[in-house]
Amino acid sequence: MAVITEALQGIRQIKFSALEGQWLERINQKRKEELDCLWSSMKWDTAIISIWIINPIGLAAAVLTAYALIHGALSASIAFTALAILGNIEMTLSVIPELTTDALEAWVSAERIEKYLRSPEKEDCLTKSDKIVFDDASIAWPADGVEDDPDRFVLRHINLEFPRKELSVISGKTGSGKSLLLAALLGEIDKMAGTIYMPKAVAPGERFDSKATAANWILEDSVAYAAQVPWIENATIKENITFGLPVDADRYDKVVNVCALRKDFELLEDGDGTDIGANGINLSGGQRSRVSFARLLYSRAGILILDDVFSAVDAHVGRQLYEEALTGELGQGRTRILVTHHVGLVMPRARYAVSLSEEGSIAFAGNVDDLRQNGQLEELEQQEISKEEEEEAENLAEELEGGEEQTETLKLILSRRGSEASALVDAGAVTNKEPAKKFTEAEGRDTGRVKGSVYSAYFKASGGWAVWSPLVIIYLLSMVLPLARTYSVTVWTRSYQPEADHQHVLFNHAQYGATNQQQVFMPWNMNSTASGMKHHKDSPKNNIWYFLGIYLALSAVSIRRSQ
Repeated sequence: MAVITEALQGIRQIKFSALEGQWLERINQKRKEELDCLWSSMKWDTAIISIWIINPIGLAAAVLTAYALIHGALSASIAFTALAILGNIEMTLSVIPELTTDALEAWVSAERIEKYLRSPEKEDCLTKSDKIVFDDASIAWPADGVEDDPDRFVLRHINLEFPRKELSVISGKTGSGKSLLLAALLGEIDKMAGTIYMPKAVAPGERFDSKATAANWILEDSVAYAAQVPWIENATIKENITFGLPVDADRYDKVVNVCALRKDFELLEDGDGTDIGANGINLSGGQRSRVSFARLLYSRAGILILDDVFSAVDAHVGRQLYEEALTGELGQGRTRILVTHHVGLVMPRARYAVSLSEEGSIAFAGNVDDLRQNGQLEELEQQEISKEEEEEAENLAEELEGGEEQTETLKLILSRRGSEASALVDAGAVTNKEPAKKFTEAEGRDTGRVKGSVYSAYFKASGGWAVWSPLVIIYLLSMVLPLARTYSVTVWTRSYQPEADHQHVLFNHAQYGATNQQQVFMPWNMNSTASGMKHHKDSPKNNIWYFLGIYLALSAVSIRRSQ
């Protein structure tokens, strides 16, 4: 599943690179390994089930055969008493294979639980403080048993101090550790050395979100995080943005506008009431990113941590997010730490900048004005901004300059439509709005008895009479064969003596058992009884091998049918 998931997530890149053949070969190889494991597992399951079926029947056949061969005859009292006892222990014998399998599975599960419980405990790597500071810290991604691995990526000797209530920018090449640095602020890393100072968030029970107002909305020490891969809940868009907080209509409208979601709501049939599938499956990448960013802005957190939120949006949308959202009214007065490759876009209003090197260290960091005077900032911008981005920025500027009239006209049209809609609502022309459609519809369920047509459809779909006739015959045989085995024992025991003698023996057996229960299974001298039953041995039907062969044949067929 991991390979399939990876292929589906990167299907666009696979198509662009014409790597379908290589990926198909890789998937087939993994599938073959999976099928080999399944085949081995099924063989062992079949062996265990066979033992479970064979044990009771085989044991009964072995016991009666051994007794008949040793004593030369088999009486009814001995045969049916033995069958009764074997029937009592049949369940015990049949459970042994299942218990063996359960014991092996329990052993494997216990080893996994033990491995988990013996793994290192998660330590709090953050030190409470009013500042956000890395003091000679060395950090790495969490891992078990690889502390001494020389190939493990570690950011070493980090010395940073992010200013509060300002915008800080972290940049660097792919794989330089930008996301690792953000994870350190969340405490989701292994701290190898040094100290990380971070404000401690307010406990959930002390937030009192239900009583939040515009005056006390921001909690300065709370942290909100927007990951590079947006996390979307299976709920409506509005519920994803508010995320359990009380709905502040003014704040919500501002968030929607600055995150460029208003136009998307107009295109969606149910607007912000549109139900989103798991992981935002019915939204585009840019929409998911903007919804995640909107949740960040709407939150009460005073510390915003953003991991490359501009990567999935267009250039002009990214500029709007930067100018109106990140550095606008909703972002002012909040500590914002942003990882991005768009250095030229965000640096003009940034206060602090950090550049990471590929070797796992800080290339340079400091106040933006100081870096600009030293020439380091210009060097960083030249490394990060490509010619394509410059051309795109120039084209965007021309479009914005030449399209001011169109923008004003568009605003006028949208305003007029909004006024018309408001007038219709006031006049009562707009009736109750239909409930929003669910992305996953509730499953319906009929009541009453199942119709005969349903059974007929199942019967035809499963093969009809051609399939069900042999199955019915096999089932009837499986019911008849155990009775046939028992009846063959009856015929076998009757062949050794006349009916009167047989009844006399049974009577004596019952009488003796009533006086001596401890010997109920051996009521007479078996040697004398066996010798007394040999007077019909000359008849072909009384031949021990004749009846023994019948019983063993029926037992073998019963085992075969049961499998």
